[in-house]
Amino acid sequence: MEEIGAAKIQIRDDISQIISAMPENERAEKTRTIENRLFEFANFLEAKFALLYVNSDNEVQTENIIKRSYQYNKIVVLPSFDPEKFEMSLMKVDHFAKNLVPGPRNVLEPVATRCKAVPMERIDIA
Repeated sequence: MEEIGAAKIQIRDDISQIISAMPENERAEKTRTIENRLFEFANFLEAKFALLYVNSDNEVQTENIIKRSYQYNKIVVLPSFDPEKFEMSLMKVDHFAKNLVPGPRNVLEPVATRCKAVPMERIDIA
């Protein structure tokens, strides 16, 4: 099991290095390509509850994907982390700007008092 964890860390580090070395215009172009492909994907279009994430540095920028998901009448679900308990909750986020605050990793996360928990069984696509 430790080997798998180490491999995941190495993959994340490798991808982070590749993305950080990429010129900003190339990164933006690739992000748009990913976004457009997602919104052409039948399984995503048919899904009602979409589990997405807010990116950290050197990850695919997801703000436009999240905002566009609202336009497609998706119920947007984002993770919220509790580092003390090593737990993650899935939260329904109705408004990107009003319902997110920086979390423990300085990545935007749902505000628990403004967002409702969503059971994993309700997620149609992640």
